Amino acid sequence: MPGIFNFPYLKLKSILTVSEQPQQLGANHHYQQAQTYLLLYIKSGQVILEGPSNYIINPNELLIVPTDKQVNFAASVPETIALHLIFQAESTALNDLSYHTFSIADDTLLTQISQESQEIAILRSRKPEIAHDVEIGEFFTVSCALLYADVTRLLLTLSEQTIKTRLPESVITEQPSPDRSLISTKQQLAYSKTISGTLYKNLLVNQIITYMHQNLEQTMTIDLLLP
Repeated sequence: MPGIFNFPYLKLKSILTVSEQPQQLGANHHYQQAQTYLLLYIKSGQVILEGPSNYIINPNELLIVPTDKQVNFAASVPETIALHLIFQAESTALNDLSYHTFSIADDTLLTQISQESQEIAILRSRKPEIAHDVEIGEFFTVSCALLYADVTRLLLTLSEQTIKTRLPESVITEQPSPDRSLISTKQQLAYSKTISGTLYKNLLVNQIITYMHQNLEQTMTIDLLLP
């Protein structure tokens, strides 16, 4: 199936603003721009958004709205922290995403997007060192590419969630990921041994050498050193 991975389902044209900050109670935010979207994610507190319709957005909820008409939003409770992202994109899928509240169980990707935007802002504000201007320029370009890739991934993930609600259960197959946090060091060593005997031996020898250096004053035996 040649060319299947080049299918332009969603084209992110421009990220205009990414901002994560506390929202002062009573402070109103206004935005309006044609062919542009506002993505609002609430980390804590609560926000009321006024547009063609009114919405209350609670913690760990995300809402996307087009801003062809003016959109107003403000914190309704103290200690509200919100991430708002203003972007331009081309996709009919955005019609399904707009005016729909999503519950976000894992905000890792949103946190990553916020951190990448802060990194880009720091690079923009600093005067580059002449000796490293090429490297800094490349780093800035890569950082921007990562940000655009992650925002695209977020929008595609939301599209996937929306489409799944319309599919029969027989089509959707969920494969749970293993909980890697439960894998112990010995299990990791055992896994390495099954994959590659050489890798396992090198790993084991390096661990023994490190242990010996750290415990030179102790009497050591083979039983003590081997797992």
